[in-house]
Amino acid sequence: MRLSDLIRDHKESILEDFEEFARTHTSPGVAMDITALRDHASGLLDEFAREIEQPQTGGEQERKAKGDAPEEGGEATAAEEHGVDRARRGFSLDETFAEYRALRASVMQHWTRAGIGSARSEVDDLIRFNEAIDQAIAESIREYSKAVRRYRDMFLAVLGHDLRSPLDAVLNGSAFLTENARLSQSEHRLVEAIRGSGLRMKDLIDDMLDYTTSELGAGMPLRQTGADMGEVAEEVVRQSEVTHPGREFRVESRGDLTGQWDQRRIRQALLNLIDNAVQHGSPDSAITVSASGDEAGGDVVVSMHNLGTPIPEEARERIFEPFQRGASGEAAGEGDHGRKGLGLYIARRMAEAHGGALDVDSSPDVGTTFLVRLPRDSQNESGG
Repeated sequence: MRLSDLIRDHKESILEDFEEFARTHTSPGVAMDITALRDHASGLLDEFAREIEQPQTGGEQERKAKGDAPEEGGEATAAEEHGVDRARRGFSLDETFAEYRALRASVMQHWTRAGIGSARSEVDDLIRFNEAIDQAIAESIREYSKAVRRYRDMFLAVLGHDLRSPLDAVLNGSAFLTENARLSQSEHRLVEAIRGSGLRMKDLIDDMLDYTTSELGAGMPLRQTGADMGEVAEEVVRQSEVTHPGREFRVESRGDLTGQWDQRRIRQALLNLIDNAVQHGSPDSAITVSASGDEAGGDVVVSMHNLGTPIPEEARERIFEPFQRGASGEAAGEGDHGRKGLGLYIARRMAEAHGGALDVDSSPDVGTTFLVRLPRDSQNESGG
């Protein structure tokens, strides 16, 4: 008996095995539709049976064994539909792969029970079946990944537009009240706190968008214009005084501080560094932002200094990784009051996108200093 005939003859019992596996090996909360589940599995088995029976060259066999068979036009295969459906229903990749293992195991069990597998043609059928499984996995992975990217892009569009609109209303309203309303001192502080919180929310949205975009490989696009880094530092400090009332900030500038930079991203990176200093530095010490540039046209350097617990030497690179805490390099967790450890990562990516660098020096005696080094007229090296 050909393996393709066994699959067709025993398809219902294979599907029952598959259904039982799916019921007991799917994460809680994943949307399950047994009818759709069986339809996909039935379509996959039909494709496997047809694939086994079709002739193929040695080159085709090698490509299929690696999951590299050429894509065909026309309707999507059952494997491609399976990958899209699993992404839409919230399955993980592990759960999606496990379904193929379950199908393979069920077919192999029926093959063994039937006492088949001694003749050369039957062994060839088994090889062809495994090639078909590997190709189906490759197709599902490809379409699953495409679907995940589409859903993530939709999420980013909502985050970047729908959430920004009400946030802009909060910022514009608070700015209007600050400038035009006759407020008491306590009311003025309240409005400033609202505005500061809104600005921080905007920064967090920007961080998440930048992180997700860079992780997708799109790099960090820059919109460079003429700027004075001393003025940027002054603006950042003024905003931080609103966001962090009660903390002392100092700003220092010297030398030629002009250049071509993306001012929005520079401000975002410096605000991230200030937030890190506020969170991990000594509350009784001032946070000093210094901008310096030589007259010979070299790099402009912006430093962020604070006193407090030094960063261990072994953690000084790890803190620039995503989802790490700034002071210790430990993974960010529930106790971080909503801070997800993207600030330093985004700040370094910003510096690198400008062709510069971000480094840190920390000691018990001197304190912690982050140094942002920026060429005056850089090219966007991260794409975009």
